[in-house]
Amino acid sequence: MKWILFGLSLLWVTAGSWVILYTSPSRKRLKAMLDRLGRVALGVAAAALGVLIMIAARGSYNAGFIAFLGFLALIKGVLFLWNPKGIYEKTMQWSFTAASDQSYRLAGIIMLVLGTALFSWIVH
Repeated sequence: MKWILFGLSLLWVTAGSWVILYTSPSRKRLKAMLDRLGRVALGVAAAALGVLIMIAARGSYNAGFIAFLGFLALIKGVLFLWNPKGIYEKTMQWSFTAASDQSYRLAGIIMLVLGTALFSWIVH
C-alpha cells in the first residue's frame, strides 16, 4: 500500500506547486473538472480515497496523522453525498467565487507541505 501514499504525495506536491504558481488557471481548470464530475461522483471519490488512505496509513512512520487525513476525506465524501443544507453548493460557490487568490495559494502551500511530509513518512 506504500504506492498509494507515494502517488498521493506526488499528486499533492504537483498540485500544490501548480496552484501556487498558476493560481487563476488552476482555479478555472479545477472548476471545469468539478462541474463535469458532479456532487455524487465527487462524494464517492472522496470517500473511497479516504478509505484507501486509512488502509495505506499502516505503511508509514506517522500512521495516526495519515489515518486522520483519510478520515477527514471520508467525512467530506459522506457530507457531499448526504448534502445537508446544501453544503456541496455552498462549498463550490465559496471555492470558485468568494475565495481570494491568497486563499488558493495558502491551499497550495498546505498541499505542498503535506505532500512533502507524506513522502518523507513512507516506510522504505
